[in-house]
Amino acid sequence: MENKISEYEKKIEFLEKKVSDLEKYNASMRECLLKNVQFSTKLSNITYEMDCLLVKKGQEIRDLEKKIEQSSKSKPTPTLMDFEIEMTPEVHEKDLAASKSGSSESCDLDANDYVETIFIPKKGFSLDG
Repeated sequence: MENKISEYEKKIEFLEKKVSDLEKYNASMRECLLKNVQFSTKLSNITYEMDCLLVKKGQEIRDLEKKIEQSSKSKPTPTLMDFEIEMTPEVHEKDLAASKSGSSESCDLDANDYVETIFIPKKGFSLDG
C-alpha cells in the first residue's frame, strides 16, 4: 500500500507541476493579450487621428479649389484685346515715314520687322492671381 501512496504522491507532484506550468503559461498569455489590446487601442487612436487629418486636409483642398474657382470667375481670361501693342522704334519710324509720304499703304514691312513687337497689359488689367 505504501507503494500505491508513493505512486499517487508522484502523480500529484507531477500534476501540481503541470498546473503550475499552465498557470505561468496562462499568465504569460494574459500579458500578451493585454499588450495586444493596448497596441490595438493605440493603433485605433492613430488611425482615428489620421482619418481626422485626412478629412481636415480634404476640406482645405476643397476650400482652395473654391477660392481658385471664384478668383477665375472674377478675373476673365486675358485675350489679345486686353493688351496694348508696343512696337520697336524701327517699326514706328517706318510707319511714321509711310504716313508722312501720304501713301495709302503702311509701308513695305516684312514679318521680321514685327518680331520684336511686345504685348503689354492695358492699365488696370493684371495677369497676376
